[in-house]
Amino acid sequence: MASRVSVKRRLWTGAVLNALVILLMAPYGRALQHIAEGFAGKKIATVFTIIIIFFGIYLFYRYVFRTRDQRLKRLMIFSVVSAFYAWRLVTLDVQVERFHMIEYGLLAGLVCLAAQKNSRGWSAFGWGFAAAWLIGLLDELFQWWWPTRVGEWRDVTINMQSGALGLVATALLFRNRLSFHKPSRSSIMVLSFVFSLLSLFSGQFILKVHVFGFQHTDPEIGTFYSFFMKKVLEESTSTAYLQQVARAGGHQSDRAITDIFLYFYERESKEHFDRVHLLLEQGRPEEARLEYALVNRYYAPWLEGTGASFNEAVMKQIESTGRADPEQFVSPVMNWMLVSVTRREVVGLTWIAAFLMLIPGMVTYFRLL
Repeated sequence: MASRVSVKRRLWTGAVLNALVILLMAPYGRALQHIAEGFAGKKIATVFTIIIIFFGIYLFYRYVFRTRDQRLKRLMIFSVVSAFYAWRLVTLDVQVERFHMIEYGLLAGLVCLAAQKNSRGWSAFGWGFAAAWLIGLLDELFQWWWPTRVGEWRDVTINMQSGALGLVATALLFRNRLSFHKPSRSSIMVLSFVFSLLSLFSGQFILKVHVFGFQHTDPEIGTFYSFFMKKVLEESTSTAYLQQVARAGGHQSDRAITDIFLYFYERESKEHFDRVHLLLEQGRPEEARLEYALVNRYYAPWLEGTGASFNEAVMKQIESTGRADPEQFVSPVMNWMLVSVTRREVVGLTWIAAFLMLIPGMVTYFRLL
């Protein structure tokens, strides 16, 4: 009994420490990233990918290779989980975000194992997911109010997905230690209330954080996403842009945000500007020409105000190639924003989700009376 209590205490301690590390990384994570890049270059972030790959190899050895019974079935399950991890690695455009797959996966797994020690049955997986959801919300909310960071709903969903994948990995690694029996009614009731509150908390997060944008289509260029309406982009001038920069106390960056609207304008501009070079490096000059046209048509004030320009080699490549079909071109810059939906509609959906999650808890509560 003493040993079981000791193990449970260590698991909860590990989970709490992991959560504290996540929250403390919000104000200082980007600074640490810059320091690491100063020593090892931009590719330092690939270490997170390498860690996940080696973990996958270990999981394959532990879950499939070492176990002879039902090996084909285990191989199929492992392949599905690996496919989800591979998909997430490919779709995360910011490599440092892959660190979240480790952080939140570990957090969810530790909470799940600790809750199992309380004989909660399969509800322990719910508690692990709830922990990843809650800390993910707090982390992004903290970043939103921190002067040098910006919280995004997309990152909350990445954190939740990482927690879910971590729970699957936990189930594969510790299948002999986990109990999948039906939990007590009180455990179901409390978990239902927790999920309902988290849904309401998510609605308030979306209500306060600017993650809504617009999808625009230019017949000569293609489709792109923006934090601003198309009319605002078309009517922007270099003079107005520089005046806004002066009022904000300087150009915005991820380390000095004083004007959130200016931040998003400069962020969009730079990402489109950088993507022109990226497409050329990838051997896709036709798409690069459309991205180039997009920058010059809608973000020219940023080019003039910052002095950014395309060098002679880039211009020669752009001018010597034809354009891709505008109807097929979709720029992925800022495509993580919610478009074609209002903030009120999304918040309304979170209220509906909160009510639905509350139903199992209410039914259980009245059964206990």
